[in-house]
Amino acid sequence: MGAPKKPQDHRKKAKRPKKATPSPTHGAPVEYRITVRGMELVVTEDALDDWDVVEELNDRSGGGMPSAVRRILGPAQDAKVRALCTDEKTGRVVGSQMAEWVAEFFEALADAS
Repeated sequence: MGAPKKPQDHRKKAKRPKKATPSPTHGAPVEYRITVRGMELVVTEDALDDWDVVEELNDRSGGGMPSAVRRILGPAQDAKVRALCTDEKTGRVVGSQMAEWVAEFFEALADAS
């Protein structure tokens, strides 16, 4: 006789976000189109393959993560993200909202590559 059978887990699997796919570029840099909190973003492969970004992600004394994210997104997309995370009453970019957004952003990028 074999080992007794174990009951199967009947919970539904969590839906994973749809993977982003590189857009056809015909010689142009590869672009990843991702959506974070309903905001569609385009990130080029070149922006991710940038040693300055790597250094900024590891820099604990200077700009660090915010500076790296700005470099990856570019000024126009960065402004949209900041507006999304700005408190209407105070006009301040809410740090906790930005931190959550950045985590979701890097998760979406990981799924895209």
